[in-house]
Amino acid sequence: MAAVPNVILAADLIATYQGSYVLVRRVTPGDPYYGKLALVGGKMDTEHTVSDGERIDQSIEETGLRELVEETGLIATSAELFAIRDQPGRDTRGRVVSVVMKAECIAGTPTGSVGETEVVLLSREQLAALTLDDLAFDHYEILQMYFSTHS
Repeated sequence: MAAVPNVILAADLIATYQGSYVLVRRVTPGDPYYGKLALVGGKMDTEHTVSDGERIDQSIEETGLRELVEETGLIATSAELFAIRDQPGRDTRGRVVSVVMKAECIAGTPTGSVGETEVVLLSREQLAALTLDDLAFDHYEILQMYFSTHS
């Protein structure tokens, strides 16, 4: 019998804030994507501890919105499905299936996550100038796909 692969479910956000696109620069030493830009996102936790110590289950949308706050200090109240990415090899750390959503930030201050991410706000033109080597994971392809359908 073949082994069942260990698959991680993640959320990625194509987020905007005051007319700019929100990306993060990965700055954790030892990160295989160190220095690269990435969409805001992260893995779904089946149980996540919130600030008061309570543990809660999260939906994939809640996961994306939580990651937005944790990684950028920005707040959105909802996210809309854009795509599902499940290509093998899209993440060098393992098999990751990502639900890609778009979200508009309505509050907060772009601050980043100390020692992990720096917030980078880019115009559409600046995003278009990025290359495959500038972005982590398959985020270049995700953005190309997004802009081909959102003029």
